[in-house]
This record gives sequence, C-alpha cells and structure tokens, in this order.
Amino acid sequence: MKAFLRKIKLIQNYSFKVSVSKMDFIKIFRKNIAEEKEGFKILFFEKFSSGKRHVGTVDLNEFKLRRRRRFLEKDTVCVRGKLTQLNKELKIETEIQGAANFNFILYFLFLFCYGIFVVIFSQNFLNKAEHPFSIIFIWLLHAAFVMGIPYLVVLKRVERMKREMEIVFKNWVMEETFGIKLDLKTKKFVVKPLEKN
Repeated sequence: MKAFLRKIKLIQNYSFKVSVSKMDFIKIFRKNIAEEKEGFKILFFEKFSSGKRHVGTVDLNEFKLRRRRRFLEKDTVCVRGKLTQLNKELKIETEIQGAANFNFILYFLFLFCYGIFVVIFSQNFLNKAEHPFSIIFIWLLHAAFVMGIPYLVVLKRVERMKREMEIVFKNWVMEETFGIKLDLKTKKFVVKPLEKN
C-alpha cells in the first residue's frame, strides 16, 4: 500500500539541515507545538480551539507533526521524522503522509462499489437507451470528479507541507536563537521584543 501511495505522491520523503544542536531543537520543537492528545472529543473541539498552529510529539530521535485541524477539515497531513546530529548541524529526514491508510481503504471500497453499480446499471439501461455513449461519458466524467478531486486536494496539502516544513523549522530556530521571526503571511522578518528582567 505504501509503495502505491509513494508512486502517486501521497507519501513523500524530504530531508534538510538546520544549524542547531539536537537537544536545543527538541526544546524549541516542544515549545512551538501543542501536545497531541487522543480521543474523539478532543479531536472534535481541536478545530475550534485557538493556540499553537502545529500538534505533535517529539522524543530524542523521532518526531511526529501535523497542522492543527481547521473548521470543515477532516484530515491533515502527517509528518514523521528522524533527527540525526551531524557536527554542528541537525539533519531532519521526514516522511510526509497525505492521509491515513484507513481513508484509502474506504476510497478503494467506494471505487469497487461504484464499479459494480455501473456494471449492473449499464446492463439494464444501456440496452434501452438511444445514445449509450453519452451515458458512458457522463459516468466516466462523474467518476473522474468523485475520485480525482479528493486526490488533488490531498496532493496539494502534501506539497504545501513539504514547502512549509523547512521554513517553519528554521523560523522556530531563528526566533529562539536570534529573536527574528519570518511572518509567513506577509513574508517579512519581525524582530521579537526583548524581555525585561
């Protein structure tokens, strides 16, 4: 299943380096994410809560990260990564997953049921129809929309997370180290005010 998802680019690998030690990065990571909690109630109300933009967990060698769910958003892209210290740089190797495997099982089950429906319906209806090719064209067009649009939405989310992830991690490190932060909406640097002692 994973090989198929990699082939259609719903699972992608990406690696990059950040100039920080592993222990400092783990502290920065924990500071900038909300701890992931399980349960239906928590997942439902997560959409309406304000707070940190990302949710996840981190330990000494691995992390898991996803964006906080937003209103009317069922799934988010999940990033799993490994942390490796290379001299003064930290290498971050990630696997970006578009959606859970359970959703793809439902997706293929729907495709199978749709195929059965088309075969049964076409045997009864196409024999009586005057223009059977127009009906076949409408079915194929409908199937393309039903199957294609969700795929394109998930693919777009994976690509956006791939572009955004490196910027977010480096932004966290710059903010913590130098007090400078890149505002992702305006694409301008913002200087963090100094804390009074």
